Amino acid sequence: MNGRRWFLRLVEGHRWVVERTLAWLTNGYRRLTTRRERHARNYLAFTTLAAALTCFKKLPT
Repeated sequence: MNGRRWFLRLVEGHRWVVERTLAWLTNGYRRLTTRRERHARNYLAFTTLAAALTCFKKLPT
């Protein structure tokens, strides 16, 4: 049982990071909320661009 608790605590920490990141991407970039691109590489390009812009906005000025 102790191993299971450790695993759940580990997963909860990573889950928060993933949920926060997805919230940043979908709130700032409406195009990423629903996938309309025909090819996966286009969607990946927009996701990468959104992630780069989000990181750029978080940089101190």
